[in-house]
Amino acid sequence: MSVLDPGVLRGVTARRLSTALRGRRFEEPHRHGKWLLTPAQGPVVLLHFGMTGSLTWHRPDEPRHRHDRVVWELPDGELRYRDMRKLQGVRLTATTKEADETLATLGPDALDLSRDDLTAALTHHRGRLKTTSRTRRPSPAWATSWPTKSAGEPASTPYAPPAT
Repeated sequence: MSVLDPGVLRGVTARRLSTALRGRRFEEPHRHGKWLLTPAQGPVVLLHFGMTGSLTWHRPDEPRHRHDRVVWELPDGELRYRDMRKLQGVRLTATTKEADETLATLGPDALDLSRDDLTAALTHHRGRLKTTSRTRRPSPAWATSWPTKSAGEPASTPYAPPAT
């Protein structure tokens, strides 16, 4: 493993990350909002993708991109964490329970939220969805991925008045 930009690490050093993962295999990953949780036979690597992050597979001879931040070198290629903005970056927890606690304030993941759950959350609120999702606590993970407008652009969020 190579940490090409330690500025992407949050709460962990490159040495500690490397030591914690040495000799371990990644297990089945799962997502929560913009986070990918990757258990590694005990420790869990949390990768935040935000709007610009990605995790991509490359042949070892492929040139690295200037925004590749962490690279896992494997026998038949490289797994590269790329993120232009580096806002939330890469974290390490000792256990899956600790990883879940780290993300507990996000609320439910969009893929875990049923239509009935969404209806219940919004039933007694009037207003735009983004405003509602940003003011309810804890903020659900689906709220953080709702599109926002850029400065000087008209709002692009669709609006439908609530049913009465």
